[in-house]
Amino acid sequence: MDETLAILDDIVIHNNGAVLTTIVHVEGSSYRKEGTMMLFTKDKQQIGMLSVGCLEEYAAIQAERLWNGNRFS
Repeated sequence: MDETLAILDDIVIHNNGAVLTTIVHVEGSSYRKEGTMMLFTKDKQQIGMLSVGCLEEYAAIQAERLWNGNRFS
């Protein structure tokens, strides 16, 4: 819950450039569960954690694509 509040605070602070990622479905074992959130800001800050590292890199790339006007891949 504290992580969620920190993310919401940062959304307000970075109101001109942040992408919120959320885990919506998990199959099998997982480090984090549905509802887990991570915020990526335009100035390269990352708030929260989705996994032990494998999802963050992909999510950061997708956030960068959004800021550059591209669609998800």
